[in-house]
Amino acid sequence: MITTALILAAISSNAWLNIGMTVGTVLGGISIGFLIKKLKTWVAKRKDIETREEQLGEDSTTLLTNGKNHQEINEVLNELRNVLSAERAQIGQFHNGGDYLDGSPVKRFSVSYESFRSGSQPMAPQMQGVLLSLFWDVVPVLRDNKAIGRLVAEQPEGYFRSLFENSTVYAFAALPLRKWHAKSKKSQIIGYVLVEWGTQEDYEAQTETHIRSQLRSTRTVVESQLTH
Repeated sequence: MITTALILAAISSNAWLNIGMTVGTVLGGISIGFLIKKLKTWVAKRKDIETREEQLGEDSTTLLTNGKNHQEINEVLNELRNVLSAERAQIGQFHNGGDYLDGSPVKRFSVSYESFRSGSQPMAPQMQGVLLSLFWDVVPVLRDNKAIGRLVAEQPEGYFRSLFENSTVYAFAALPLRKWHAKSKKSQIIGYVLVEWGTQEDYEAQTETHIRSQLRSTRTVVESQLTH
């Protein structure tokens, strides 16, 4: 009886040992699998972080570059206004604004840069996404491509003239901003540079030669910054 009991005990112990080893192996496999899965997840997250950091670095570089361009445009615009004793100087840019139901594109423009004399009312906030069709009277001025002073009172009745009169603008001068397309060998009007005088005295103090020279040099700088 004792011998039988000992044999049964030995068999039982061996069985439990085998069970324990089996469980240990399973648990060990689960632990290793879990660790590998966690490691893969960590590596993937790390790569994602590194990618985002690289993109952020590129975005920051682009932002700094664009910021420098914005600064140069604002500086040359301030200089234009000061040397011509003007009330305001602006850069306007043309852009699309969707489509009409007949499929034709909606053409708009926005004042993207503005320099104004201290105490003057800025116009840029109210000149965002403006329908170009309402300001049809400004198109001939830009197509004319002449850097000459023009009296507001001599302009045809319309939104353009009305806006100037409401803003107490006496005279203005404008030139189109162009982008050259090498393939078609043609230039496209992408916006305008505009200078405004609030009083007759300030306007008549300028010569046509001076206005033309300053406006053309400003256009050259702005075109370079906007198209490169």
